[in-house]
Amino acid sequence: MTTPLDDLSRLPSHDIMCIDCKSFYASVEAIRRGEYPLAAKNAVLSRAESAGGLILAASPIVKAKYGVKLGTRYFEIKPDMDIQICAPHMQKYIEINYLINSIYREFAMNQDCYVYSIDESFIDVSYIHQLFGSNREIATAIQDRVFAATGIITTVGIGQNPLLAKLALDLDAKVRPPWQASWGYKDVPEKLWPLKDLGDFW
Repeated sequence: MTTPLDDLSRLPSHDIMCIDCKSFYASVEAIRRGEYPLAAKNAVLSRAESAGGLILAASPIVKAKYGVKLGTRYFEIKPDMDIQICAPHMQKYIEINYLINSIYREFAMNQDCYVYSIDESFIDVSYIHQLFGSNREIATAIQDRVFAATGIITTVGIGQNPLLAKLALDLDAKVRPPWQASWGYKDVPEKLWPLKDLGDFW
């Protein structure tokens, strides 16, 4: 049996970046308090007056140390957890999202940018290498530019299509500095096919 991967020349190939703002809401709240986002111990809560309030975002340390993440209920936060609970500031998140996506548009035309969510966007950088260099150089320039302007740390998945870029982001780039990873069609058998759980896939 043959698969499309048997002849890679027949597959569409672009340089797509899926860019995520790391723990976006929690990072914004850390910056508002003068803290470095990766060092903060905070979580953003939907409704502080309700024990059933939902965690909207948690800083990386809180996720790693306590397992607190998106969807965790307020009553699951124990008194001995060293967590700063923050109220959400949605208007601020929208403003910073707009600024960050404006930075992405410094590197690609409007038609090559797609806002996926308030903290994640896709950009096609296939046509800008003569201006900005390799995929890695472009990703690094974007990360540096966003951090300088906002203090937000971004992670970048790079792929030959949007799916591969998203998988590279979620399964690879988010794991460790420099917060970048690149997946191509040739990586699919080794990196994608071994996944057994659909939750790991997406």
